[in-house]
Amino acid sequence: MPAATAKRPAKTTGKVLTPIVRVLRVAMDGVIPHPDNARKGNVAHIAASMQEFGQFKPLVVQSSSGHILCGNHTYLAAQALNWTHIDVHYQDIDDDKALRLALADNGTGDLAEWDDQILLDQLRAAGDNVPGFDAKFIKDLERQLRARPWSTGPWTAQSPS
Repeated sequence: MPAATAKRPAKTTGKVLTPIVRVLRVAMDGVIPHPDNARKGNVAHIAASMQEFGQFKPLVVQSSSGHILCGNHTYLAAQALNWTHIDVHYQDIDDDKALRLALADNGTGDLAEWDDQILLDQLRAAGDNVPGFDAKFIKDLERQLRARPWSTGPWTAQSPS
């Protein structure tokens, strides 16, 4: 069965649901890693990804403080790669909302789950050295899938023998 493709709606309401995200390329010293960032990211893996793909989403920075709310480790990876500029979206929000945004950005990703079989299939198709997934991870995933007593595909009832 072919993968579903998204289709553009025939008609739009004309209503803007969210403000347009304005992205600016700024000097690295124009933004500040958040001093109270509770997240500890893997800067080496992020840098490897950025080296291959570039920066594909902007940092989110609080306008009033210059603190990075989303993307602190992307910033650190860019530093490690000796970048001079980085893409930023500024948010004009108060400190309470900034804290909530930073926490939500870090916390919501942790709530996601993988479909392990699809992940394994995609990793095999992508080839070696996908940033964030080393050979040990893939071997462990293969071992876990083989050890499962249930099928990863759709469940079907079997008739008794």
